[in-house]
Formats: sequence, structure tokens, C-alpha cells
Amino acid sequence: MIEIHCIGPTTVSIDGADPPPELLWRKHLALLVYLAYSKRSRGRDHLIGLLWPEKDDAKARHSLNEALRVIRRVAGEALVTDANQVRLDASAVRCVAEGVELGSGEFMEGFTLPDAPGFEDWVAARREQQRAAALEQLAESAEASINVCDLGAARVFASRALELEPLHERTIRALMRTHALEGARAQALQTYEGFRGRLNDELGIAPDAATQDLAHTVGAERVVRGAPATVAASRELVPIVGPGRKCLASCLSFWRDTVAGAPSLIVLRGDPGTGKTRVGDELAARARLDGAIVAQVRVLQDDTPARVWSAMLRGGLSVPELGGAAPQVLAGLAQYDPDILVRFPSASAGRDGDSGDRPFVQAVFAVAESRPVLLVLDDAGRADPEVIDDIGAIVQRAGEARVCALLSASAGPGAAALDALGQQAGRGVNGSIVKTGLFDTDDVVELVRWAFPDYNEE
Repeated sequence: MIEIHCIGPTTVSIDGADPPPELLWRKHLALLVYLAYSKRSRGRDHLIGLLWPEKDDAKARHSLNEALRVIRRVAGEALVTDANQVRLDASAVRCVAEGVELGSGEFMEGFTLPDAPGFEDWVAARREQQRAAALEQLAESAEASINVCDLGAARVFASRALELEPLHERTIRALMRTHALEGARAQALQTYEGFRGRLNDELGIAPDAATQDLAHTVGAERVVRGAPATVAASRELVPIVGPGRKCLASCLSFWRDTVAGAPSLIVLRGDPGTGKTRVGDELAARARLDGAIVAQVRVLQDDTPARVWSAMLRGGLSVPELGGAAPQVLAGLAQYDPDILVRFPSASAGRDGDSGDRPFVQAVFAVAESRPVLLVLDDAGRADPEVIDDIGAIVQRAGEARVCALLSASAGPGAAALDALGQQAGRGVNGSIVKTGLFDTDDVVELVRWAFPDYNEE
């Protein structure tokens, strides 16, 4: 087996041993690498023009034949040749791209053939492909770290990507999201402004719409973390591990379905202290960064339906988009929040009319016409069954409205209604019952490694 390492300085091994010295001659090595990366046969005339353009035809063919003779000594029958074509059987060669995901070296680093411009162009193209792949992998790693709340790792991946390309827009968005989720709103906006200035100075263009929308969302202070106000913004949140990581991944998947136009219902069940509130907080924070309207409420003991709806309105649903609801619906909402009459004057016109069935349900639909909506009801087991039924009605009647509901609970008077609603998730309604759980040993070790990077396992 021929093994070629081309990220960083190029090295070759044959069945784990050093190759014959003549294989490492520059033109011989260049031909080996080129054939190894080719997906098809190459014509002899093409190879001559690529590597020996400065020689006359007879001398160039002699040089090609000599290089093929050296390669055949290590490749054997895997080197297939005829009068016009040459190829290297892929089963006999392994091209290793270690380090590409970290951008730790370029393709054939330091290797040049000044008298073979065609080969130089091919190497330059491979380097650009490798660099682009590294950038995408680093950006994906940053986004994946954000999704499991490992914001420290997200910053590291983003920094490595921006070292390769300071104007990589996907990475800029990942870094802005990281700062925003940490509560560092000013730093997120500073990252955007610095990027916008460099983009204008160097390329004369503006950031794309997705980046501008994210900056607007952060700048409008729509991003509100679920963490207590006593937690300093600079304090790094503990990453989610184990069952919590799987729960958040499932919730984010259903949220993406919602943004794409499929209403979703998530019933989050688990024992007290297993991370249900944290998962809801993290989903809400990410939905806000997506420009969504988020209403997030924790149900208290003996809360009436009216108190829950009032909390939902004050907790995020009383937005300008609510003005699109019918006057009768707005008037019906005023029983939960009298400020509705002040904020939306059209509500007064509907006071003498019938607000219809479930004004809160109609209000959610009105809001969802403009932006995606996420409803988070924590400790939903304490809720009156009427509340559970209304939220179920919202998702079931949503049609194409972009509405997602997350209800979490351990136990309580509404648990039976919640279980009945959960049975519909994944059947008549897009969604699922998602369960939290306890840490196992590997989860604890992961947390220790995060908290104490120099921890000695022994």
C-alpha cells in the first residue's frame, strides 16, 4: 500500500516503510501525487505537457517512461499503462488529509516545480479546494459546538477559520451567535461592524442578508438568555453533555422543521434536575437569533389559564406583529393584559364583538404570519389542562403557520393532559416526546475535562 500525506510537507511510505530515494525525486513525486489524486486515466501527452513542457518530445517521453518505471517498482500491477493512457488503481494508494479540518498546513506545502507551470496551477487549485474545505469544516465545527452549548470550543473553531480567511461570512455569523448566546451583545455587534468595514474596504460590498438580519436581531435586543440575571455575561456556560445534548439536538431539528414551514410539538419529559429548563432556554436563545418571536413562561403552582396567557403575552408574544390580529381577538386578549388596549388601539373597536373561541390561539396565528413563533412552557405539568389543550390546538390547527411549542414537565395536575397531547406528537402532528436522563461516567468525565483542561485522569 502506498500512503501519501499531502497536507503539510509531502511524505510517502510503502507498506509503512520508507520509499526508494528515486521515488522522491521532484518530478517522480509530482507524477505519483497527480496520478493518486486523478479519478480517471490520463493521456501520456497530457502528462508530458504537465511535467516536462520545456523538453522536446523524445526527451520528454523518455523522462515520463523513467518516472513510470520508478513508480511501477512500488505500485506493481496497480500502475496500469498502455500506449496512450496511464492510471493508478485507487485500491493501491491512500491519500491522507490529516489536519485539513483544522487548517494546519496547505496541500504539498513548500513543493514547487518552476519549470512545470501546469502542475503549479494544479497544486494551487488543490490548495484552494483544501482551504475552502478547511473553512467549511471549521465553521461546521463552530456551529456544532454552539448547538451543544460549548461556546468556548465554538470560539476556538471560529478563530482558526478567521485566521485562514478573515472575511468568511459563515464563520462571522457563528462568532456573532457565540457572543450573543454568552450575553456579550456589544461584542457580537463589534464583530459585525469590524467585518462590515473590512468587507467594504477590501471588496466594496456589503454583508449578505443573513448576516445583516442577525446583526439587526442582536442590535434590537431580541436575544435574551434564559440564564439568571445574576450570572455574569462573561461567565462561560457549562456545555450540555449526555442526554441533554441529544434532547437539544432533537429540539433543534424540530425547530428547523418549523422554520421550513412544518408546525412542531415537543413534549420534554424527565425527572427534576435533569436539564429540561436548560434545554428550553437554549432552544429559545437560538430561536431568537433566527429572528423568531419567542414566548417563554414557567408555570407556577396553582396558575390559572388566564395568568399563563397573561405571562405569555408579557413574556414575548405582545409584539408589534400582534396588531395583525382581528380587533375582536385583540379585545379578547385584553382580559389577560389590559395594556393591549393601549398598545393596539384597534382592540377598542372589537370590544362589543365576539372574540371567538380561544383568542390566544388566534393571536398566535396572527403573529406567525410575519415571523416564526416558539412557545416554551416550562413546568407544564403544573398547568391547568385547558392550557395544554389550547397549545395543542395551536399546533394542530397551524396548517403552514411556523409555530413550534415546547412543553416540559416532571409531574403535576396537567401531566395527564400533557401525556395525551404527547401521544399525537409524531403521529398527527410533527414532533416527539423527548426524554432527559441522568449522566453516565463518560458524561461526568467530559464535564471534568471541560472544567479542568489539565486534569490528570490517573
